[in-house]
Amino acid sequence: MKTTFKKTLVASAILAFAGAANAAVTNQVDPTPLSAQGVGATVTAGDVNVVLKAEYAVGDTITFKFPGASFHSSNAPSLVGLTNTGAAAIANALTDPAGTAVDGDFKDLSAGITFGLLSASGDTATFRITELNSATVPTTVNGLIRLSGVVFTGASVAAAKDVSVVYSAQTSTGVAIDTATTNTGKLIAVKDQYSLTVGTKADAVIDVSSDRKLFSTVGGADARIDVLAFTTASAAYTGAVTADKVTYTVAGDFGWVDQDANGTVTTTELQTAIDGLTVAGDKLAIATDRQSITFEKATVGAVSINLTASAAAPATSKVVLNPTDYTVSAKIDYPTSKSSSYTAAGGSWTLNGSQVRVPYMVYGAGRFGIIANVTNHGSKDGNITLDVFAEDGTVIASNYPAGTSKAGSVTSVAPALVALLGSPTTATKFSFQITTNVPANDVLVYAAYTDNTTSERAIVNNDSKVQTK
Repeated sequence: MKTTFKKTLVASAILAFAGAANAAVTNQVDPTPLSAQGVGATVTAGDVNVVLKAEYAVGDTITFKFPGASFHSSNAPSLVGLTNTGAAAIANALTDPAGTAVDGDFKDLSAGITFGLLSASGDTATFRITELNSATVPTTVNGLIRLSGVVFTGASVAAAKDVSVVYSAQTSTGVAIDTATTNTGKLIAVKDQYSLTVGTKADAVIDVSSDRKLFSTVGGADARIDVLAFTTASAAYTGAVTADKVTYTVAGDFGWVDQDANGTVTTTELQTAIDGLTVAGDKLAIATDRQSITFEKATVGAVSINLTASAAAPATSKVVLNPTDYTVSAKIDYPTSKSSSYTAAGGSWTLNGSQVRVPYMVYGAGRFGIIANVTNHGSKDGNITLDVFAEDGTVIASNYPAGTSKAGSVTSVAPALVALLGSPTTATKFSFQITTNVPANDVLVYAAYTDNTTSERAIVNNDSKVQTK
């Protein structure tokens, strides 16, 4: 694939002082972006124009350097002088770095000056003046020359992202002329054509007073639904390509999609839970670990889905909702079997109560005992439920009742854990999460396990909000 960069970079100059060239001044306007996805095997640069501000002679050399880029084997640059009309038309439209328009009495260099290519390798092309007819070209000051036909490898342009041009010149004896720091200009800017933005983030608050089966409502919002909306877009850059397919992944806790909590997600459950997508048309699917969903779209564009967290009434629903962070990812496929991937934060589900995770506990074998106390420093009573996980992360129990946390009191949830786990004959390692229907900042959990053979106690750190009172 060949990409032609159409933007013309023009280098101009300010007047010479005390008989010496002060500088060629390069145009500082940002070039039209080139699509990173559209960069092919070669990139043909636009013309580079330079207004000369010194007297040049036969044998003088002119060099163009393009840092970061590499010439392609098909590169065949040429350098010529322009007519007075062409020079004026280009230079009159220029501004120098101070914003002053570049204007003047431009000289005709279209006849009487000839450049020979000395070398063009790597990122540098050098020319020598081989002919200069003083009758047709009495002066080179305010004459304009044009470099054309520069071809780079696509790989070097893609890696460099931004390609500049640096102009320099010197006499046949090696004396630099027409020089200044302003001899550098912008030629190519490679930018990502695609983007992913999240317009409406998931922000539901799980209601513990509804046994974590519904959201708390604000302003009459549906207590079952949270909206997640995002957009992939394509910018109209030079060389832009058309997407073949977009594969989306939304990562987070999707265990609630199993509406009847039987361990199997049916097509109906998935279609009900993720409203706005279809299993057939969008290839909507859920991961086996219930930690993400995926779907496809034929083109980039806007997507809005309703996360319908509970299809049944709270009294009969078996779904338990957990706080989670959602992340949206998009993999955009485009021609020649290439792809670009993007990720953005998709919001969070939070809890209007306390949820404390105890990451490790040992129990059983007639040796290890459990200590798990919930201290309520607030003024509100609330139910306590437990989510218990085996050492490998599998769920032992969800929303398991563990009593009531009374305001200003300490409640042990160890009896509930013992009732759930029974009397294992071997040491059982597990973790658990304590959800209390009171404000998070009012709850402190103390967790430890005892070893009857040594009469020692091992304290387990947790993520309680309250550390001191």
